[in-house]
Amino acid sequence: MRTSAPAWIANGLLVLCGVASVVLCVEGIFAFALSHPQILASSDGTVGEALAYARGYYVNQDRKLVQYLADCAQYDREVTYTLIPGHTCRVAGREYVVEYTANRAGLRDSDDALSGAEIVVLGDSHGMGWGVQGEQSFPKRLQGITGRRVLHASMSSYGTAREMTLLERLALPAGTLVIQYSDNDFVENKPYVDDGALNILPEWQYRAVVREHGLATRYYPLKHAISLLTAPWHGPPPSPESDQRDEATYFLEVLLRHRARLEGKTIVVTEIGAYDQNDRRFIDALRRALAEPRHAALARWLTAIDVSHALEPGDYYVLDGHMKPSGHDKVARLLAAELDRRKRLNR
Repeated sequence: MRTSAPAWIANGLLVLCGVASVVLCVEGIFAFALSHPQILASSDGTVGEALAYARGYYVNQDRKLVQYLADCAQYDREVTYTLIPGHTCRVAGREYVVEYTANRAGLRDSDDALSGAEIVVLGDSHGMGWGVQGEQSFPKRLQGITGRRVLHASMSSYGTAREMTLLERLALPAGTLVIQYSDNDFVENKPYVDDGALNILPEWQYRAVVREHGLATRYYPLKHAISLLTAPWHGPPPSPESDQRDEATYFLEVLLRHRARLEGKTIVVTEIGAYDQNDRRFIDALRRALAEPRHAALARWLTAIDVSHALEPGDYYVLDGHMKPSGHDKVARLLAAELDRRKRLNR
C-alpha cells in the first residue's frame, strides 16, 4: 500500500526531530562535562578515553592562549610576542578566571621588579602562572618564602632560546637565575643552536596566527556536537624525536651562547610538564651533561633540581594541564630550599 505524501513528510519530520534531539543532547552533555571536568577524572589518576578526548578538544578548539589574544599580547620582532606593556587583561578558561597585568617590559610583574630584582625566573606558561593569579605563581611564592625580590620573567610558549634572548634584553644585575624547562623547549632550542638564530615569525604571520586562533576557539551553535560527531580528536601531532640527552645538551648549548650574561650567577634549573607528566629523566641527563668538559664552566654555577616527586595529579587542572596554586607552592618551596642550600655553601 502506497504511503501518502503527508504521512511521508510526517515520518521525515519525526526522524529529523529525533536526530536534532540527539545532537542537542550530545551538545548539552559535552558542554556540561567541559564546565565540570572533574566528573571525567578518575580517582586513581588514570586517563580514560572521555577525558583524553575532552582534553584534546579543549586544548585545540576551546582554550584561549594568552599570547594570541589581541587584548593581552602584542607582536615583538625579537621574541615574537610579549604581554601588552602596562596593560591588564582577563582570561577565562573552563577551570579558572585570571588577570594578567604587565609591566613596562611586557612581563607579568610590576615595574619595581625590573629595577630591584635579586632573582629572575625564566620559563614558559608553567612559570608564567597560567591559570593562577600572579601572586599565586611560583615566582611570586618564591619571593614570599625567601623575602628576596623576584622578577617574574616567564612567558607562555617561550623556549630556552627566547628566554635567554629576553634576559639579554633586560640586562639586569640580579645575581640569581631560575630557569623552568619543559620538554617542548627542545623544538625551539635545537634549531636555534643548529642555525645560530631564532626563528621569529614576521608580524604578518603572527597576526594571521592570532586570527586563526580566534576562529578555532570561538563558539558557535552545536560546535561541541559537530566536533564530536564529525571530527573526533585523534591526539596531538607527535613531537620531534629526541631523547633526554639531546634535550639536556641543546639546553646547555643555548646557555653557552649567553655565557657572558650568566657568568658567576647562581643558576637553578628545574623541569615542569603538563598534566603531572613529570619525571627526573631530564634532570638526570642534565647533571650528566654538566660533567662533560665542554660544560664545565656552567657546572660551576648551575644546579638542577627534581620537583617531580613532590607534584601530584591533584596539583593540576583536569582539562588545562597547568598547575593549580598548590603545585606552584610546592615548586616554590623546593626552589627556595635549593637557593638556601647554595647560599650556605657560598658563605
